[in-house]
Amino acid sequence: MYDRTAVESFLRTNELIATHSELTAQGVPLSTVMSRIQPSGPWQRVLPGVVVAHRGPVSIRERRIAAIKYGGRESILTGRDSIELRGMNARRPERVQLLVPHTTQRTSHHFLTVERTHRMPIADVIDRLRVAPLPRAIVDACRRDGPVDDVRAMVAQAVQTRRCTPDELRDALSRAARQRTATTRAAMREIDAGIRSVAEGDAKRAIDHSGLPPMEWNVSLFSPDGEFLGSPDGWYDDVALALQIDSMQWHLSPAQYKRTQRIQRAMTRHGIVVVPMAPADVSADPAAFMADMAAFRLAAAARPRPDIVVKRRVTG
Repeated sequence: MYDRTAVESFLRTNELIATHSELTAQGVPLSTVMSRIQPSGPWQRVLPGVVVAHRGPVSIRERRIAAIKYGGRESILTGRDSIELRGMNARRPERVQLLVPHTTQRTSHHFLTVERTHRMPIADVIDRLRVAPLPRAIVDACRRDGPVDDVRAMVAQAVQTRRCTPDELRDALSRAARQRTATTRAAMREIDAGIRSVAEGDAKRAIDHSGLPPMEWNVSLFSPDGEFLGSPDGWYDDVALALQIDSMQWHLSPAQYKRTQRIQRAMTRHGIVVVPMAPADVSADPAAFMADMAAFRLAAAARPRPDIVVKRRVTG
């Protein structure tokens, strides 16, 4: 007879999730485990060899814990699970994504996608869960579930919020299998061009196909005496025209949004033509966006170019 009090304590410590081997190590006979996961029993099977000690709905956290227990001590969560656990804006994953060493014999199941890899990253621990480093998690998420805008949003947010660098993402891409990475690589090319958000990417593509001259992206502007005027999203240097895509999502907070407005006023005081646009103005009607850009560019060219100092990112 096993110690029920000790087993209940063990289950509480493990958030009511345990493997068959953990339970038998606690003295619970395997026959008892199998009996309890029957339809009339108090437990339920969630993955092969893994049970949840209740009959209610299984939460996303319980699924993640169960996945790690199923995968073994070297397994780690990756993809959107790792991204969401870091507090980033990410669509809730439909399936838990798990990395396991290539030698581990584990397979995917109804809510779990298992990916075997020769290149297991060193895990971070967040909320007592082993998770892949963010650059690897982004690459894995994009490879498994990568609508274009989702991929661009994940890459842009990670870089803009300085959670990882473009070099770290490039390194993770170089270590990943090339299958299903085309969209991620395209997003990285946008980052290299200075693009920081989905809306900026939409604007760049519209301008590149419009017949207008190409814009520069995210340069830094200064007055002749060295006052920092801002870093607009897009910039036409020949006519000193700045494109500013005003989005609360990409400015991250009301305080930062107000700071952006102050910067826009500073640019205007120094003679820069500032074109404010909402993301929907760019994506919903590219033709109207381009008509506005052409008109503002024509107006900017009609006045003398103000004396503005431009500093550009060093690449390569």
